[in-house]
Amino acid sequence: MSNSKDLSQIGAALVANFKLKAGILSILFGVVLVFQIIAIIIVSSKTDWIGSKIPLKMVIIAPALLSFFFLAETITYRYLKKTGCKVEGISKRLIYLATFAEVSFPNLVMFLAGNFLSSAQLFTPMQVVSSPLLIVVFIMIVLSSLLLDKKLSFFAGCIAGA
Repeated sequence: MSNSKDLSQIGAALVANFKLKAGILSILFGVVLVFQIIAIIIVSSKTDWIGSKIPLKMVIIAPALLSFFFLAETITYRYLKKTGCKVEGISKRLIYLATFAEVSFPNLVMFLAGNFLSSAQLFTPMQVVSSPLLIVVFIMIVLSSLLLDKKLSFFAGCIAGA
């Protein structure tokens, strides 16, 4: 009896931590999105860099991706809030989707920066690879392992490696 109660408490704590992580990442993505939009507005109004130094594709794709990740984390947070931290009520698909979004975000940023901005001579590929985004990838993998699910951790590692 005590053993099943302990397991349910651990499950509730894991879900609560997952909800907290989704909330923090939602706020983080939202703040970065707002700053990015403000920076694009300022750069486009004060300089002629957009189109010459900063490719137009980058100005369109970057906020769109950030919006997707912001919405994914917000939906995850609201869903977990609605379920009330009950392990039984959580969809595995949602957990895998949130993990995919969290782990693939830094990789996509590095890919976009390396692809678009290195051709514009703003950053060398070595600067992109040695940026703090590489550390963020490992942090996201470690955070996904906090749910104590071997398959989810393996999935996160495969996504980061791809």
